[in-house]
Amino acid sequence: MKKKYKECNDCSTQLEKLDLWVEKSKTYAVVLIVGVVILGIMIVFACSLFGDEIPGIEEMNLFVSIVLGIVATIVSIVSMLFSFYGLEKTEESERRQTQVLQQILELQKDTKRSTDELKTSMQDSSVTRRDVRSEEQTTNMSVDVDDIDA
Repeated sequence: MKKKYKECNDCSTQLEKLDLWVEKSKTYAVVLIVGVVILGIMIVFACSLFGDEIPGIEEMNLFVSIVLGIVATIVSIVSMLFSFYGLEKTEESERRQTQVLQQILELQKDTKRSTDELKTSMQDSSVTRRDVRSEEQTTNMSVDVDDIDA
């Protein structure tokens, strides 16, 4: 049966889920590893107290191998979780960089457009000023009729 979400805003993202798992695993992994080691030491101590014979080198070697195997499994699971979290963080950062780059490109286009509009309007106003000056110069030119010899 498929779950359908009516609003996706309420759904947590994969990065949020991984963030929750990473925070939990930081605490529980250390506690679990320390618990396995302490439990193993207590078992060896109890076997030596209540058993008829003291555990030998082979039994101790077997015990250490089992405990180290359990600890290695826990650490590998936690490190795999951390690598997935790092991957998701990298992808999120890449998405943000892409968005910022798109905003910068849009800003650059807007700036170029406004610069072109300003340049066009300045050119139009300078042409208009030149036309007004030339009209003023032609209207201010007057010929003194008295200076003309007939």
